[in-house]
Amino acid sequence: MRKIYVAYLFWPIVLLSSVIGCHQEPAVPATGIPETCQVYRIANVDERVQDTTFYRYDTFGHLSESTYKQLTSGQLTATGKQSFTYSADHFLTSQTEQSTTYSANGSQTLDSKSYSYTYQDGLLQQIAITNLQSGQPLGFRLYTYESGKLKTYVETNPQRTPVRSYTYDGSGKLIQFTDSGSAATLTNGKITKRTLSNGQVITYEFDGQGQLTSEKTTDPTSQTERTYTYTYDSRPYWNKTQLLLRGIPSPDLGGHTFLHNVATSGVKETQNTRTVREQSFTYKYDFNKANYSTGYSRNDGFRQRIIYANCL
Repeated sequence: MRKIYVAYLFWPIVLLSSVIGCHQEPAVPATGIPETCQVYRIANVDERVQDTTFYRYDTFGHLSESTYKQLTSGQLTATGKQSFTYSADHFLTSQTEQSTTYSANGSQTLDSKSYSYTYQDGLLQQIAITNLQSGQPLGFRLYTYESGKLKTYVETNPQRTPVRSYTYDGSGKLIQFTDSGSAATLTNGKITKRTLSNGQVITYEFDGQGQLTSEKTTDPTSQTERTYTYTYDSRPYWNKTQLLLRGIPSPDLGGHTFLHNVATSGVKETQNTRTVREQSFTYKYDFNKANYSTGYSRNDGFRQRIIYANCL
C-alpha cells in the first residue's frame, strides 16, 4: 500500500517548512533552543526502495539544511536538498529546494525552487515562489491578519490569481475554503467532502482531535470506490521535536492534524460493487529513553528508522 507512507513520510522536511511552521512571539530567547530530541536522519525501506533524509541545524537550533537520497534496487533514482536562511533575529528569510530524478537510461530531470519570505510587524505577509532555473515566478502565498491573528491564507498562480483560499475565525478555525479545481464542504473546520472537476467525489472523516480516520474516493466513470482508514496511538508524532519558526502561522488547512502515530491502516477498493483489493496494516514502534519514536516496522515489511542528533 503506497497511500499511507506517501501521506506521512514523503520527504519529511515538508512538515518543517514555511506554511506549516509554527508561530512564535514576541521574541526568541536563548531558551528557545530545543531541549528535546532533534531529528538527524530518517530512513525508509520498502522492498526494493530505500530513501534517507538527513537534517542539519545551526548553533541556535534552527533547521539549516536537509538532504534526501532514494535508491531503487541499489541504483540512485532521486536526490533532493533544501537550504534555509534566517535573519539575525531568527526569522526565516529564504528557502531553496532542489530535486533530481534519475531514469533507467541515465537521463536526469532537475527541479529547483526558491522561497522568499516577507514580514511586517513580525508577522509573515508573503512567500514568493520562483523557478531557480528560469527565474520566473511560480506563485505566491499571501497572509492577512486581524488583531494579530491569521484571517486569510491564499495560494495564487504567478499572476496572483487565487488558486486556493482559506478564511479563519478568531479562534483559528477554518470557516471558508475555496479551490479553483473543486467544490468543497466544510464541517466544524474540516474539509469533509470535495467534488473534483472530473466528477470524482472524495469524502473525509476525522476523530475528535482532527486526525484523519477515513478517506473515500468515488469515481462514477469507472464505477470504482477506494477507502483508506486509519487509527492512532497516544504518543506524540515525531515532528513535534523541531524548533518553532518565528512569525510564521500554522493554519489548519482543513485536513489531517499531525498529533499521534498511525497504529493501523487499511485500504479497500471495489469496482461495480465487487471487491478488487483489500489490505490491512499494523505498525510496531520503538522509542528511545526520552520517549521519542526511533521508527517502526509494518506487517508488510516496510520499515522506518529515526536517529536523533542530541539524544539517545
